[in-house]
Amino acid sequence: MKPIFAANWKMNGSLESINQLISSLLSQSLNSIAREVIIFPPSPYLLHTKKLLGNINWYVGGQNLSNFDQGAYTGEVAASMLRDLGCGYVLVGHSERRHVIGESCELVAQKFHKAIQHKLIPILCIGETLDERNAKETYNVIDKQLRSVLDLPTGAEILSKGIVAYEPVWAIGTGIAAKPNDVANLHGYIRTWLLENKVEDVPIIYGGSVTPDNAHELLLKPEINGVLVGGASLDANKFMEILKCIN
Repeated sequence: MKPIFAANWKMNGSLESINQLISSLLSQSLNSIAREVIIFPPSPYLLHTKKLLGNINWYVGGQNLSNFDQGAYTGEVAASMLRDLGCGYVLVGHSERRHVIGESCELVAQKFHKAIQHKLIPILCIGETLDERNAKETYNVIDKQLRSVLDLPTGAEILSKGIVAYEPVWAIGTGIAAKPNDVANLHGYIRTWLLENKVEDVPIIYGGSVTPDNAHELLLKPEINGVLVGGASLDANKFMEILKCIN
């Protein structure tokens, strides 16, 4: 499978800054065939970002979606709307949605299912907080977050159509990245868990303070199938350095 490079811009950007960022990225020579690149801009800029990318073989995705198809849900974004804007992917259960907004595992699972129903590829974000890590609850947390999707009707089939992103909450936006060997071990655990539950061929990517300084070492690990980049993806030079970790 191609390594995945996902850029989560979070709630950052403007028309001017996005124009500059995309222009700078496109001005640099890169063989895009060797990697899968997905940009996750804020929802108001999805169509604009897609138009700026033009014919380059990169994708855009939503940072969130509703678990409802349509209706009186002010401020929500339906999966069908993301499809209308040309999205192929959507983030589901990012730690900021879970721990800041308060989304439950059950709601995240519903959103994952809704994405699949509308032919979007969901990236299921999972990972433990610092307190959970210190309490040695990491595996239990991962099990619970994965199982919420597995427990849906035909859950194994649904889960097999997505991507899993291991994002330790304590490493997101803190500048403290998990050690590559530790990440590889966690990814190995996740892979074993998936295979034991009849879920095969799912890419497992890593997110959490990914930078040009650690991306290469992370991507050398065969258990790590790509990266989900936060702050560094807002800097064209840094993101391009990360993309060039794979020849």
